Amino acid sequence: MKKHLLISVLLVFWAMSSTAFGQDKEANSVKIENIKKLMTLTKADQGGKEILDQLIGTMKTLVPNAPSEFWDGMKQGMDFDELRERLIPVYDKYLSNEDVIELIKFYESPVGRKVISVLPSISKESFAIGSEYGRELADRIVKKLKEKGYQVPN
Repeated sequence: MKKHLLISVLLVFWAMSSTAFGQDKEANSVKIENIKKLMTLTKADQGGKEILDQLIGTMKTLVPNAPSEFWDGMKQGMDFDELRERLIPVYDKYLSNEDVIELIKFYESPVGRKVISVLPSISKESFAIGSEYGRELADRIVKKLKEKGYQVPN
């Protein structure tokens, strides 16, 4: 009797855990789809293309003898869906599904759409200002080091 009871209890727990696992898997699938929607709304999935364009621009100056066909081929060979798939776990790690849903609501609103449209300009200008500030700070540090008599390589 005890053996049958133990088996019955184990079967009930197994069934409950299987159902919960199935629900978790389904909930996670919904969350992943919401994350993809958020990434599309915020154009996060286009960031890879912009980075590639900047990288190729830099590489062209370093390797000026490579023909345009080479660089065009490099652009065509890039799979940004793969990049998006690699980024999804980052969103999944830091945001709950409820967070993602609220962000989608925000980015679908008029002010959210405005943020999306101006954020690239804000980021670009902020990066330029940050880079300039970093150079100025480095110059000040080098100057102070020299004033204190430390050798600073050029």
